[in-house]
Amino acid sequence: MSETKDGYTLRMKIPGLDKSSLDVRLRNNTLIVSGSRNQQVEQSAGGSRFLSSSFSSFSYSFHVPGQVGSDKLEVSYDDDILDVLIRK
Repeated sequence: MSETKDGYTLRMKIPGLDKSSLDVRLRNNTLIVSGSRNQQVEQSAGGSRFLSSSFSSFSYSFHVPGQVGSDKLEVSYDDDILDVLIRK
């Protein structure tokens, strides 16, 4: 997280995550970024079928100096890049 004249910015690369599985919120001067990923892979070979699935989740917390409200939070997620701006 870095500070600019406009506010605080955060940029994270989060590959392979669906936008609906991402949660960004600001609570008590803490920015919380969390998400989950559920993946299933199916393969067929030699008359056999293999199915594997995995689930993972993550959560990151960042302290935001000063008093900021959640109405100042701007979030975008495009091409696996999460951009967060918290306006001062």
